[in-house]
Amino acid sequence: MISSPIKYSLYFFFGSILLVVFGYISTEHSGNPEVISDLNMVDLMYIALINGGIYLLLLLFSFTGIPLLFVLKFLIGIGASGKLSDIPPMQYYLSSFIHGIGEIYICFLITSVTITQIAIIFGVIRKKMDVSEITIFLKRTFPRYILIGLGIVVINAFTEVYISNTLIKLFQ
Repeated sequence: MISSPIKYSLYFFFGSILLVVFGYISTEHSGNPEVISDLNMVDLMYIALINGGIYLLLLLFSFTGIPLLFVLKFLIGIGASGKLSDIPPMQYYLSSFIHGIGEIYICFLITSVTITQIAIIFGVIRKKMDVSEITIFLKRTFPRYILIGLGIVVINAFTEVYISNTLIKLFQ
């Protein structure tokens, strides 16, 4: 039998794939392909800083549930960007898979923190859990998730700029 964390990870992964497919199918192509430009070290730093900042903000506001909406929109946007690029889907997604899997994992981290934190808050409100559970959760989770998430963000930025972008440019 599959353990619960692995089972939920698989559910999230397959749900993410469905959202990406939905984003691709539901996007109308304007006929004007996006021009994908060459990326360099400056782009890598911008990508890492912006994505890292977004990740930290989503963790910070995870108690509100708002990050779940962002994750939903982001995954659908991955599908839409594939259609708007005017690159055949298999070529686009295979070249983007390298950094895309990290982005999906970041979305999983944000989703798991948000759902767990909201569950704890509701447990406290219904008086089934003590308020100290929130503090314990935050102390155990946030330092680890911040380090893991920011590490993945930096690796993703590197692979997006130097691997995925190069592969996509080959297909254009």
